[in-house]
Amino acid sequence: MTLNRKGLIIGNPGEKNASNFCAGVIKDYENYQIFLESDIGGAWETSEIKALWRPSVTDVEQFLKSISRETDFFFIAFCGHGGHDSSTDTTILELKSGQDFDSMKFRRIGAKRLIILDCCRVPILAKSESMSESIKKMAKASVGLDRD
Repeated sequence: MTLNRKGLIIGNPGEKNASNFCAGVIKDYENYQIFLESDIGGAWETSEIKALWRPSVTDVEQFLKSISRETDFFFIAFCGHGGHDSSTDTTILELKSGQDFDSMKFRRIGAKRLIILDCCRVPILAKSESMSESIKKMAKASVGLDRD
């Protein structure tokens, strides 16, 4: 019996010149694929893994729709910026500036799954704010830039 599996790796270190740019995300993103393709990581075939670098919400949703009902196991790794929405108690992922994604959508896949959300979970400060705006406010507050 062959195991039908799909992997999704998403990376977003933030904007290159921003104060919250996280260069380590680049290495993590590369290492997830290397690990999965290694013998110890399960010897995944390259064709079983989709890697998305700073994707749009549409890119991620299209990939999730493409997962067939025959998928037995789904591996998801996100490395980058994230926030916690206390009103829904969920982790919101910043795919790229202005593109926020509710991580609960990964749980809608019917297959058994492993979800790794390798991100900070800054509080989302207001419903009307994007993740980018919340992250910028938190960064400014941590270095005292928002004081009068």
